[in-house]
Amino acid sequence: LEGLEWENCMSKFKKTSELPIKPVPSGKGVQEQTYNIVVKNPDKSLADLKNTFEERPQDLLSNSKATFNPVDKEGNSLDNANLDVGSDIEIAISGPLNNSAVRVTDKQISEDGFSFTFGTLEGHIEAGEITFSASQDKHGRITFNIGSTSKVDQGIASMVSGLARSEQEKSWQEVLTNVTNFLGGSEESRKRTVLKQKDEDNE
Repeated sequence: LEGLEWENCMSKFKKTSELPIKPVPSGKGVQEQTYNIVVKNPDKSLADLKNTFEERPQDLLSNSKATFNPVDKEGNSLDNANLDVGSDIEIAISGPLNNSAVRVTDKQISEDGFSFTFGTLEGHIEAGEITFSASQDKHGRITFNIGSTSKVDQGIASMVSGLARSEQEKSWQEVLTNVTNFLGGSEESRKRTVLKQKDEDNE
């Protein structure tokens, strides 16, 4: 009725590889979020974290709110993803409007850390991108970050955007816990920052 629901319906009949990436939004309704944890005395290394995220991201990202499933170009599930630019992940979100997928748009690996950036695909209730990154300092502490820029851009979904944001926060908080549990050691700090951009008319 609002002229946007067709996107979610039509995307269900396509392979994930056939879905276009949504443009990263700007202006009115856009929200920027960052999540951050610092783990001290980890039992596992930064390389262990990078290898697991690269090969089996589902082990770190899946939680009670959403299940992440890497897929190939034909839509077949992948046990070992070997994430690279162009790799796709289907996301089964608990509740309605659960047809979602993301694609790796950037990958950076160095001795000091790593980052993977994903763009949302047609059918996702949000337009935007999210970056997962990690680094290790000279004291051995590992910092893991989640940063997103997104906007709920489907008509019916925008009616419950507050609920969607709340569930999203719970999901990412669980991911932070997954990472802490994977690394071992102890969580030194955890922080969430939200910046809601101004309306375009007031910028």
